[in-house]
Amino acid sequence: MSVDKIRKVAVLQRVCPGYRLALFQELSRLKGYKLRLFIGDDLPNSKVKSARDIDGVDLVRMNTKFVALGGDSPLVIHAGLFNALASFAPDLIVSEGESNLFSLLAALLYARVKGIPVLHWSLGGLPGEAPKSGFRKLIRNLIRRRFDAFIVYSSFGKACLVKDGMSSDKVFVAVNVPDVQRLLKRAEVVGTSKQQARKKIGVPDKFTILYVGSMDTPCKRLELLVDIARSLRPDDCNIVCVGDGQVRNKMVNEAQSLGLNHLFLPGAINAGIDDYYLAADLFVLPGRGGMVIAEAMAFGLPVIAYNADGTERDLIENGVSGVLLESGGVEDFVRVIRNLMMRNDHRREMSSNAKVSISRFGLANMVSSIGSALECTR
Repeated sequence: MSVDKIRKVAVLQRVCPGYRLALFQELSRLKGYKLRLFIGDDLPNSKVKSARDIDGVDLVRMNTKFVALGGDSPLVIHAGLFNALASFAPDLIVSEGESNLFSLLAALLYARVKGIPVLHWSLGGLPGEAPKSGFRKLIRNLIRRRFDAFIVYSSFGKACLVKDGMSSDKVFVAVNVPDVQRLLKRAEVVGTSKQQARKKIGVPDKFTILYVGSMDTPCKRLELLVDIARSLRPDDCNIVCVGDGQVRNKMVNEAQSLGLNHLFLPGAINAGIDDYYLAADLFVLPGRGGMVIAEAMAFGLPVIAYNADGTERDLIENGVSGVLLESGGVEDFVRVIRNLMMRNDHRREMSSNAKVSISRFGLANMVSSIGSALECTR
């Protein structure tokens, strides 16, 4: 194949979420490539949804069927995918991982028939994840070995793939972040003090600990936020948990029954979310999560995290721009929070470091890593 030829790349995803749109727009401008994104319908009763307006991306929307298999998520079937690929005639395919299993298998079949490379794009692995059974792991790795290269969201994910026998030089880390430069500009609010921001969101003017994210699954470990509130004196701090979901309802009831008037649960916030970041001193992520780490750091918040999605180990320099806990018990979170509440100078230094650290990441880094993965298949 001529190096000068424009290579057509088919990217298979369940949806195109809003936080990912800017990345696909940038990839669409990647020199030497023509990208086409294949997506389906939003997943019912979930946050897996496409952006409302998808501009600047060559897009094919597939008719979608959802087949319940008894797990947390249904099997997503993009009807007519094989024919849609044939119509585009890609030179290589990049497929979302096992969460989009039907498309992944269709990509492998199409690539085998046409003799083209196919890349696997996924987390690679999660910290603290329960090990797969021997048979399931065997099948998964047999499938993975059919791929020509891998794109993962963290160095931790790469280590997981290498441990499972994938070649290190075929695994490319594109640390998963939103549009960091845009976040940093949003955070440059002139003349807004923490006191003003706290008044705006309706909490007392005192040390404020923040969580932002969905509140719908046990893997978020949000019960720890209630335990943290029980362990910290109401006169010393606010604990603000932004988000919605079935776990929030339980937390509201517990906060009321325990008289935790310093635990605030305002629900989901879209417009005005910046005020919550501006009002806070620390960000706490007790369980799964990822994209929100970059948001918090862009606003100068040191992040305390435990077994998020692997990206925390790339984004947070332990003790410098945040804290990575080795053990995720409530006493560990409380110990670190109390320490940072008392050490104002150290916390302010961590705040500055968080902004500097996250500025090194962004869409340009992701595009560069993904571009290297594409190039390795020539």
